[in-house]
Amino acid sequence: WLQPKGFGSDARPARPQHRFDVAGSVLLGVALILVVLATRIPAPLAYVSGVVGLTLFGALWVQARRVPAPVVDFTLFREAPFVAGAAVIALQNLAMYALLIQVPFLFAGSAVAGPRLGAVVMAMTAMMALTSPLGGRLAERIGSRRTVLTGGLTGAAGVFGLVPVSSLAHSGAAMSPALVALPLVLVGLGLGLSTGPSQATALSAVDPHRSGMASAAISTLRYMGAIAGTAILGVALAAGTGGFSTQQHALWIFGGAFVLSAGAALNLRLSR
Repeated sequence: WLQPKGFGSDARPARPQHRFDVAGSVLLGVALILVVLATRIPAPLAYVSGVVGLTLFGALWVQARRVPAPVVDFTLFREAPFVAGAAVIALQNLAMYALLIQVPFLFAGSAVAGPRLGAVVMAMTAMMALTSPLGGRLAERIGSRRTVLTGGLTGAAGVFGLVPVSSLAHSGAAMSPALVALPLVLVGLGLGLSTGPSQATALSAVDPHRSGMASAAISTLRYMGAIAGTAILGVALAAGTGGFSTQQHALWIFGGAFVLSAGAALNLRLSR
């Protein structure tokens, strides 16, 4: 304890203290609110809300360049592994949240409708929870890139598999709930394999003192992906008499999101 300050094994380098970015926080909050409102209110107000929200995101970018400690540090997006990991999470959550809502509508009136359909939907989330530790273990053995690539393609196969299964159910044919559960299990497996390794790789690509901000940015992108997915689904469900065909089009978009996440995985840094 007699050692001068700044010496010894317990010394920590002092980091400069900056004022909290109040203006950036307000811009970010209002922009997110307006973008979410754009998915919930009718046109033309929805278009106005969306345009103003995107404009405020542009103002947020300008604000971030002016202050030493911005609420969102856009320089994080100069790191390819961070961008790749964040993109994987955003794209896969775009599909996941929308599917949780869509499946009951997609199979309404079919032989698997009712209480059994709830158990079928739980198959996706249960598989995701069970295989998340496996994703981390696998990434340590074969690398994050291969693990997340496999997860993205597996999730895509599950979503695309829902297209013929839903068509069969819509035709009125008798079918087992297991036939619906199988594609959803593949989606859950893909999510479980991808989420942990992609987030870990993204965070490892940034400086440790910015890890908190990086984690917050990933969480924001996760929910922005969810907002985009529910907005796409909202358009599909609002299609009226052509709703089933439009819902299947939405499935192709959600499957495409998984394919894009597999492409993003190619920019993840190999762990070994």
